[in-house]
Amino acid sequence: MYRIMNREIILSVKRNEMEKLFLSKSEGNYFTSEILIEPFRYSVICIIILIGVISLDQFFKIPTFCYIVIVPVTAYFVYQYYFMVKGLYNHKKSIKDWLDYVEPFTNFKVNMSENSIALTMDEQVTIQKWSSITYCKMDDKRITLKGESQVFLPAVSMTGDEFQFLKEIITRKLGEGGEDIL
Repeated sequence: MYRIMNREIILSVKRNEMEKLFLSKSEGNYFTSEILIEPFRYSVICIIILIGVISLDQFFKIPTFCYIVIVPVTAYFVYQYYFMVKGLYNHKKSIKDWLDYVEPFTNFKVNMSENSIALTMDEQVTIQKWSSITYCKMDDKRITLKGESQVFLPAVSMTGDEFQFLKEIITRKLGEGGEDIL
């Protein structure tokens, strides 16, 4: 069994770095975001085709069947794009709200022990037992842990070595009985 000693990592949380992490142009833009680019293109193409069919209908008799197909397809893609934009808007708003909440805090640190991980913001401490973590997502930019509460650890808030150490500890601790959440 892998044992860890109590370890503390001091975090440096700066709002502009967090905004860059969460709200980069590619992730936060309503037209160029990876998840929105395809529905946006389909919506624009369908709208252009619909306008073209309506324009041509003034000169040529376009069969009703074309409208029966084009209008619902256009409506579907515009509706899909609208709800995806609404989801991105809500995501961006929740990030800004979280950043507004975190901004007044000055001291941030993560403490790891054999049984838990704790995030401290000034005097507010969030303790998460390893056994209570039900969701874990790690990539090169951030670590997200969910269980009794949510703990978010951005890579830009610590050194590269500390971030790698933290990823390794989390993998080992959750891998002891929670491979399904990694």
